[in-house]
Amino acid sequence: GWMEAIDDATLRAWAESQARASGSITGRVSELAIDTAPPSLFGDRAPRLGRFGHKARTATLEDFVVDALIGDMGLTSSARPSEPPNPDALSDDAHEGIDLDDGSVSALATYVRLLAIPPRAAPEARAAQLFADVGCDGCHVIEARTRGDHPIEAMRDREIALYTDLLLHDLGEGLADGPAERTATDREWRTAPLVGLRFFRAFLHDGRAEDVSSAIAAHASEGSEANEVIARFDALTEADRAALVSFVESL
Repeated sequence: GWMEAIDDATLRAWAESQARASGSITGRVSELAIDTAPPSLFGDRAPRLGRFGHKARTATLEDFVVDALIGDMGLTSSARPSEPPNPDALSDDAHEGIDLDDGSVSALATYVRLLAIPPRAAPEARAAQLFADVGCDGCHVIEARTRGDHPIEAMRDREIALYTDLLLHDLGEGLADGPAERTATDREWRTAPLVGLRFFRAFLHDGRAEDVSSAIAAHASEGSEANEVIARFDALTEADRAALVSFVESL
């Protein structure tokens, strides 16, 4: 819900700021066609820029929910009324009409929207400064302010630490996985939010990294925007690298 609560203007401002800067970090917004998007809590003020999914394929939690329902469970809704064929080439489960009505979709989206961020201890100041000094916060933006017109009053105009700019970044050949998705190429990935990362047991989009150090190293490859950042990380003393990794592991 907090990812959705950051308005499109903030994402555009981050992209413009990165484009003006002299470094290699140049994220871009994911412009989505919204013709098939289900009704949103935000009405005609709904987000239009992608922010959910590894490649920022959806903009609102209603769209996120209907995408998951049809893609992961084969459950249709008014926004996704056609069931994709299964391995046996069957594309209908013999159930008349759609499986979930708009009220059910809205209820599921509301549940996801209101999930709380797990509390954590305050970060160690030196390690947090290393995170910024190396340049990790170029993509993993630490804090953002939520929109002031959010329909849920408790989520309006709040500073929230998600550690993401929600933009698409080119992470080079090393993390290219073949298919493109919506507006993203095979080498582009939406910056993963690091909040809650301490509960993860595998890292990166496909779980290839077994620990945070391996995930950091995988950001460097031919053509990756992150190469300069990883070079600065590698230049740290062993103690500072360990402190920065521990900081990320604590998020």
